[in-house]
Amino acid sequence: MPLSGDILTRENPKQLLLLTFTMVVC
Repeated sequence: MPLSGDILTRENPKQLLLLTFTMVVC
């Protein structure tokens, strides 16, 4: 998943941060 994460970071850095936050909360 590193590639997918990298692509998400390049396209939507805020969305990736939100996803990470959600994963940490869950």
